[in-house]
Amino acid sequence: MFGGIIKHSGSVHSISGNNSNGIVLELETSIVSQVQIGDSVGVNGVCLTVTEIISDSILKFDVWPESLQRTTLADLKIAQEVHVDLPLKASDFIGGHPVLGHVDFVGSIVSMSQVDNASQLKIWIALPAEYSSLIPARGSIAVDGVSLTITGRNENSFAISLIPETLRLTHLGELKAGDALNIEVDFSSRALQDKSGMINLANEAETISDKIDTIAAAIDTYTKGGLLLIQNKESFALCSSAEKITDRNLSFALSLSRTPCTVAVTEGLAEKLFIPAPVINTKAEERRFLLPVNHRANELHDYTTAAMKKSISLFCSDELTIDDWMTPGNINPLQIYGANSSSRPGLPEAAVALCFKSKLPHAAICQNLIDADGKEMNSEQAHVISTRYQIPIYQVSELISENSELFEDDYFGDL
Repeated sequence: MFGGIIKHSGSVHSISGNNSNGIVLELETSIVSQVQIGDSVGVNGVCLTVTEIISDSILKFDVWPESLQRTTLADLKIAQEVHVDLPLKASDFIGGHPVLGHVDFVGSIVSMSQVDNASQLKIWIALPAEYSSLIPARGSIAVDGVSLTITGRNENSFAISLIPETLRLTHLGELKAGDALNIEVDFSSRALQDKSGMINLANEAETISDKIDTIAAAIDTYTKGGLLLIQNKESFALCSSAEKITDRNLSFALSLSRTPCTVAVTEGLAEKLFIPAPVINTKAEERRFLLPVNHRANELHDYTTAAMKKSISLFCSDELTIDDWMTPGNINPLQIYGANSSSRPGLPEAAVALCFKSKLPHAAICQNLIDADGKEMNSEQAHVISTRYQIPIYQVSELISENSELFEDDYFGDL
């Protein structure tokens, strides 16, 4: 096992044999004094066994056809520079992540670009469909044996960002679009995959905004159907535009919230659909849960993502009316009071305010985060989710203030 922190390099001294029957690779490197025959050495991320020590600067390796078929070693050239990594000792620091040296696939570089206002080089690498579920939007990956963090994901590729020190110690900065790289996924991710995809739920990478400005990034996320975490004192909610939220992000939000799907809507929207709100034991200044509703095209008790999306659409179309819903339902609309409310803005108000800022229908998914004990997640838990899944946290005060347009008399008037 290797650590993926490249401290050594090597140069191809000679190659003999062929790809069909295997090759003998001789590598000139400075690590000769640190290894013995039979030891493992990582060469561009491929675990090879030392078969002979030719001299005090040259090691010999036998590379079999299976390794040649699955890696870039088949394309090595004389004098080519390669990454060399020594196995970890029990007492070593693991500065990267555990790398086995078992390459999963060869990925080609799609593009390389300098990050704006930063010294990082961002590289996008093609991603085969069969490995898509094993590479999250954020996690570890080995690229030519280098332990790196995934900094971007889309349907067919993933990105890594290289700091100057990594560029100095490796050959990654010398590559170009079209070049091939040995890719090893983090082996621990294999334990998080199942056939249904339930265990593998994640924030959809394409909906993560790369904008720097706070409000611009929030609006960009909403219009992409992405997720935000909104904080109000000790409470947190996963929020998204009801109209734009993707199927995957809806499933992800429901899995974290452990509650029925909740759609935050204005009084005007609720009244437009003639959805009654129970008023028994409800104080005037409190928010009210409307009756759980269901789109008439759904079967009763259908809690699939597709069925819930259809019910959510009730609040996103001018063409849908009272004739399009029924009870009992698979979503719980949360009615937000308007100008005459004496309550201060909270999580659902902030979620709906972003719909206004994004010029989207005025309804938002608003899922409170609940832990396995049925309690609201605390700040530490919420920040772990934020970091792990690249979901930014916004304060209610960042999105709306007590003196904002949310409480003006005509704020809800046109709904």
